[in-house]
Amino acid sequence: MKRKSAEIKRIARENLTGHYGLPMGAMVVSQLIVTLPTMFFSWNLTPYSGKMEWAIYYVAAFVLALLGVVLNIGILQIALRMGRKQPYKFTDMFYGFNHHPDKYILAYLLFMVVVLIPMLPAIAVSVGMYVTAISGSMKITEGIFIGYVVAMCVLGIGGEVIAFILSLKYSMLFLILLEDNTKGIRQAMGESKALMQGNKGRYFYIMLSFLGWSFLGLLSFGIGFLWIGPYYTQTQVTFYRDITGELDRTENRTDPYGTKQQNPQYSTWSASV
Repeated sequence: MKRKSAEIKRIARENLTGHYGLPMGAMVVSQLIVTLPTMFFSWNLTPYSGKMEWAIYYVAAFVLALLGVVLNIGILQIALRMGRKQPYKFTDMFYGFNHHPDKYILAYLLFMVVVLIPMLPAIAVSVGMYVTAISGSMKITEGIFIGYVVAMCVLGIGGEVIAFILSLKYSMLFLILLEDNTKGIRQAMGESKALMQGNKGRYFYIMLSFLGWSFLGLLSFGIGFLWIGPYYTQTQVTFYRDITGELDRTENRTDPYGTKQQNPQYSTWSASV
């Protein structure tokens, strides 16, 4: 059953009610682990920093970004176990480091390459324009300049749209690998593609529904994200459980005769009895 956005988010809120503390703490710690070293390297940069300092900064930022990918696997693990009413603990946030972190990192890199490919034509046009301008091999007339700009806009917008669709298509990649780390990355990407067939629009709408929450988070100087972050992750996990059919199987186990489905007033009626 394809549940609507409101139903997915309702289930996510119910799973979190009374249990916000641990996912909030895990999210804060994971952010600090990545952010504080990044800030340290950036603080050491000045307008007079040499190429070596900048190279160290970019290498450190890249390594820390990969560290964040593995930490996010632990955040997903906590949300998944919470949604399934299974035991979970704070140290689950380090789950990815004990279960083939290299696979999650490679999956992330491959995901980024796939998403970047549609942007290559726009990047190529931009680089071509820059090289032509500085080399002086061809006079840049107003018509040529406008042509470059139009080409970059068309290719850039088209590339971004395609890249976004691809990101939706493979959005379940890490949850699939989290469920079964023995699967290959390409197999997991194929399964994500199959799961998201006919579900990309619904997932996009759910993501879009968090824009208002994000705005409130910004207005609260970031404090609101302590609640929004776990809520978003739990919603993502709940959506995954919905498209895999897990939520339906769970409902069938708790209500084997389908009474709730046959009689929407079942809960009210049984409570009054």
